[in-house]
Parts: sequence; C-alpha cells; structure tokens
Amino acid sequence: MRISYLGPQGTFTEEALQRYCAIHGIEGKRQPRSTIDGAIEACMLNEADVAFVPVENSLGGSVLTTMDYLTDHDDVAIYTGVAGLIGARLWDVFFFDWAYYHNHLWEIPFVWQGGMAIQGGVVLGTLVGIWYTKKHGIDTWAFADLFAPAIILGQSVGRMANLMNGDAFGHPTGGNFGILYPETTLAYRTYGAQPLWPAEIWEGQIDILIFVVLLLFSSFKHAKGQVFVLYAILYSAARFCLEFLRGDYVSLTLGLKSAQVTSLTIMIIGIAVFIYLGWADKRHNQSV
Repeated sequence: MRISYLGPQGTFTEEALQRYCAIHGIEGKRQPRSTIDGAIEACMLNEADVAFVPVENSLGGSVLTTMDYLTDHDDVAIYTGVAGLIGARLWDVFFFDWAYYHNHLWEIPFVWQGGMAIQGGVVLGTLVGIWYTKKHGIDTWAFADLFAPAIILGQSVGRMANLMNGDAFGHPTGGNFGILYPETTLAYRTYGAQPLWPAEIWEGQIDILIFVVLLLFSSFKHAKGQVFVLYAILYSAARFCLEFLRGDYVSLTLGLKSAQVTSLTIMIIGIAVFIYLGWADKRHNQSV
C-alpha cells in the first residue's frame, strides 16, 4: 500500500475529495474547510493507495488519528523500537556504568544482565523517528505529537517492570516506611533488608498523570510539536526531582546525577522550543 500526501495546506485531488465526500455523506464536490472537520482524514482512492488530506480542525490544533499515519508505516515501530533499545543500553553504559564497562567492553551487548536507561532510548528513538519521517515525507512534529502519549504510557509500564525486577530503586528511607525487596533482587543486594523509597512506583504513577495531561492538552488549540515538547518537559521535571530519591547509582556531575543533568538540559531546551513553536504558529496564522 502506497502513501500519497496531498498538499501541506489541505490541497487534494478531485478524486480524493469525491471519495471523502462519499465516505462521510457530504454532498457536492467541494466543501468549505470547516465542514471537513478533523486534523487529518484518510480517503481511500483504491485498494493500493491511501491519500492523507490535511485540514484544520475546529480547534486549530494538530490532533491526529493513529490509523491515518500508521496505515502504511507500521514499520516505524521496528526502527524506533530497535533504536530505543540500543540507545537505552549505550546511555546506561556510558553515563551510569562506564567505570565497570570500560574494563569489560565485550559485555556491553549483554543486555540480559541488566542496564538500560530510558533517556537514551528516547533520544536515539527520536532521532531515528526524525530520519524516518523525513525519508517518507511525513510531518515530523505532527508524528511526534501522535506518539508522545504512547511513549510516556509505555514508560509507566516499564517502571512496573522495574518494581517487579527490583531495580531503579530508591535509597533507604531511614524509617519504617518504604519497600522491602526480595533477597534475589539487586535492591536487596545493595541495601539489604532496609525500607527503600518507592522511586520507581512514584515515577510510574507520575507518568500516567503526564499521559492524561498530554491527552487533555491535545484536545485544545496548540501548535504542532507542542504535545511532544510538553512530554519532554514534564517527564524531565519529574525525573529531575525523583532522582534525589534514587539509590541504584551515585555518580555525580557538577553535584548532580547524570540523569538530572540530562533532565535539566532537556527542560531548558524544551521550554524554549515550546515557546518558539507557539510564537511561530501564531505568526503563521496571522500571515494567512
């Protein structure tokens, strides 16, 4: 199945328009753009082709449907998924456990021994996603907005796995409150039978809250790209704070853990990009 993108401002062929009108019960060959509501509508031209007809939605936002973009691009999950695994592994090796791996380079591919960092997975996965969208002529920012809620929801599931596996744990609480891990876990081997801060649990719960915020934000007027950037800002802020409770590593850079340095950098850049996207969108709308 081949994908045809018909015009950056909602230009579409007569055949595509006729098919759209037939599917949605709209009379006539041409309708005002406000009649064709929704950010992107897919029109079947024939069994081999799908045309993307971009139109403004009633709120002026960039809400997309999964079917529209993934009809013929489901392989993006393979590319970004593999990139995410590689990025997560390399990030952990170089930013968290280099003291060990620089003497055991042959063990870097041994992912079954543990050691993955979500920040590296998101970074490399995003870069590969940008490459993929550019290669296939897909709007990068709109594509990123579509996937942002799914990414943070996946991270929440990942933290549940951390809890069951006994990693990404907190440091001792110093009191009776906290999680006691089984003797077979890394958390127990590190701190013994001490109650530890539930860092991974709280992060998983915060991830779900961020997921809800992103969905709500998507339903209101916003510039393309702001959903993804908001995801990066909110997660980085949460991660920066939760790192004070983490006890699975203690390597510091400028008095902060490496994940905090990364989070702080992403927050600063993200806020600037978020503001710029809003300004650019407003300027574009004024010029139209």
